[in-house]
Amino acid sequence: SVLASCGITADDATLKTRLMAILGLGSKGSGVSLVPFDVVRDTLAIGDDEVEHWIVLAIGKKLIEAKIDQLKRSVQITRCTKQVFGASQWQELQGQLGTGEG
Repeated sequence: SVLASCGITADDATLKTRLMAILGLGSKGSGVSLVPFDVVRDTLAIGDDEVEHWIVLAIGKKLIEAKIDQLKRSVQITRCTKQVFGASQWQELQGQLGTGEG
């Protein structure tokens, strides 16, 4: 597969995709985002028992600052790292995929 030829495993791709999805949930609107566990579960396509794991992982990687409310089954995201994919990232990706001109 294209990912394997670039040295990216399916697990790595899943990890990064899910963390980016959490960033997307936290960056909707301005200020604090209150996100129900159901929304996290559906967005990440995971089971109910995995929601807290992924939120804690994002917090541990300092991608978000958040508080988990187990009783209300929600997460309050107070800060979210900006997602940036600029020209240099596109060029790097193009080179990795072997489609660069030159």
